[in-house]
Amino acid sequence: MLFQAHEKFEAAMHDFPLGLKPSEACRPAYEPIAAEVVQLPKYAVIGGYTSEAWAKMLDNPGDRATAVRKVAEAVGAKLEQFYWSFGDDDYLAIFDAPDDITAGAISVAVGSSGTLRNLRTIKLITQEEGKKVLEKAKAAKAAYAPPGSREAVGVR
Repeated sequence: MLFQAHEKFEAAMHDFPLGLKPSEACRPAYEPIAAEVVQLPKYAVIGGYTSEAWAKMLDNPGDRATAVRKVAEAVGAKLEQFYWSFGDDDYLAIFDAPDDITAGAISVAVGSSGTLRNLRTIKLITQEEGKKVLEKAKAAKAAYAPPGSREAVGVR
């Protein structure tokens, strides 16, 4: 989105005579374009490598972040960070993606290689989004009747 806003601004700049720059009076025309910049949702992709994948990486080490970045960019997403980890999981990748479908496509693409195990995709939420979740959960809890209950929790 930022790149598209910049392209619109650059196109508008070509309408001015050579050597002249837009005055402060032109700034309001640019502000709506700048307002189009939005924060893309973030996703975590977590999992492990198969023993076969580890064997191949030992024989031919490579930059996994570069490989994953190419996959993300192919579907309009951006790899923010790639980590290797100890424990049950071997890697954690953080992506910015325009939507759940794009994030899912990344996971399906890399998961279909057969070299990964226990692949999971998690949509990350901001602190502000978390507050909104809690507000809605409070309203939902008041209407929820647990199994075996005749009344909603909020009615008790």
